[in-house]
Amino acid sequence: MNIIVLQHIKIEDPGYIKDLMSANSRVRFMIDGKPYKFEVGKAYELNNQKWHSVMNKGKEDRINFIFDYVPPETLATLASQS
Repeated sequence: MNIIVLQHIKIEDPGYIKDLMSANSRVRFMIDGKPYKFEVGKAYELNNQKWHSVMNKGKEDRINFIFDYVPPETLATLASQS
C-alpha cells in the first residue's frame, strides 16, 4: 500500500501515546532521523515535538491508536492560571 507520512513536528500538542495494533516488516518510523521498530501490542510514549515520519512499503495496513495527552506538570500550571 506504500503510504508515507512526511517528516513533521506537531507544535500544538505536547505529546502522545502510540498503541501499535498491527504492522508489517516494511514499516519504518523515524524520530529525529533515527529509525525505530515498534512491537505490535505495546504502547509507546512519543515526543511529537521532535521531527518524525512513518513509511509503510508493505502490502498490509499499519493500524494504531494515538492518544494525545498533556503532561501532569503542564496541567498543574494551567490549573494555577485559571
